[in-house]
Amino acid sequence: MPWIFNEDMALKKKLQGLTVSDANSTGRVVPVRYRLPEIEVADLTFPIIVITHLGWFPAPERMHDGYVEIPYAPEGYPDWWFPPNSDFNPLLSPYYSWFPTPYNFDYQVTVYGRYMHEHMIPLISSLAQYDRLHARFGFLDIPQDGTKRTMQLLGGPELVYTHDGDDKRLFYASYRIRVFSELLGEINVPAVVRLINLNIGVYTDVIDITEPEYLESKALLSVSSPAIAWNTEQLYQ
Repeated sequence: MPWIFNEDMALKKKLQGLTVSDANSTGRVVPVRYRLPEIEVADLTFPIIVITHLGWFPAPERMHDGYVEIPYAPEGYPDWWFPPNSDFNPLLSPYYSWFPTPYNFDYQVTVYGRYMHEHMIPLISSLAQYDRLHARFGFLDIPQDGTKRTMQLLGGPELVYTHDGDDKRLFYASYRIRVFSELLGEINVPAVVRLINLNIGVYTDVIDITEPEYLESKALLSVSSPAIAWNTEQLYQ
């Protein structure tokens, strides 16, 4: 999948797998969905986690310039470490590009439930853990390129108690999170050198260099005065 979709799918996967129990069900799986297209809350089943896009913003505070080695395999390009269980060394990446343009992807994550004790408290507790929406060490794994992104908790959970369109009680807690992303430019893969022809004939002379030869001016390979150079091939034959 392309940029943006990768982050969307990774976030949805991170929030899946939570369960709750209440009087009507034991081990009820909590679904996760995007609010696309937007629907009325009354049409949802509860409990549920809904993700909303808040925007995709360039991040000038993280921008740099320069031509760099990309330390991960861009989507659609093969990994350079083989076999798959070998050590990953980003310094061996064959991929080069201009420094990626950093972006911040902002999302709102809203947890809906009918019951405070059976739904909301267990879900808020689970989402606060290290592998979910942690307040200090948030991260997001992107399997398409093998990266682990920074994910910041910007706000929440903010708890609200209300009633839906059928006048049934409804609790919901909202989080605001930010995922770091990069927009890559053209990827270049330099050709691998397979053959090197090196002429070392100039170094075959093992006779010691004398002091006069050392000080002799050749007027080559020099910007100083007197011009000094030695052990060079004669340019004018």
